[in-house]
Amino acid sequence: MRPDSSELFDICTLKVRPRSGFSVLEMLIVIAIIAITASIATPVLVGTMRHSRVQYAAEELISRFGSARSYAISNNTYSRMIFDEGSSGYQIQLYDSQSGEWVDLGDKQTLAYKVKFKDGGISFPDFLAQFDPFGSLKDGGSVEISDEFGNNVKLVAIVSNGQLNKSE
Repeated sequence: MRPDSSELFDICTLKVRPRSGFSVLEMLIVIAIIAITASIATPVLVGTMRHSRVQYAAEELISRFGSARSYAISNNTYSRMIFDEGSSGYQIQLYDSQSGEWVDLGDKQTLAYKVKFKDGGISFPDFLAQFDPFGSLKDGGSVEISDEFGNNVKLVAIVSNGQLNKSE
């Protein structure tokens, strides 16, 4: 039996339905592109995060150093920052002229997570930086901090103005 012309017409006009979704091949290509991009970007981001941790700790130390200087000037007395190389901590103290004793200002601070004072990296005499009532340092010195990945920052104190600056 031979199909009539109306059946042929229907067969010839079959429309291809638009497909929805993605093929497996297209999905694999997209996943491969994402994987390659991630493998390139991850080491760069991790290295930047490691370095930024040391930079953050350096900026925080510079800020606290400035605070110790400001305390001396605003209270017209001596202040000091004591560095503890073993615990990677530091403490700010004010001199109380009435009692003749040093008074702690707040709790002992520590450097950022996994950042420490480099062994032998504190060159201040007796591990302390002392400010006079005018904000000048008694002695010069430097502090070097590092992390376990070898990122280092050296901070050098200027005696005349009592500021701690990054050394290049």
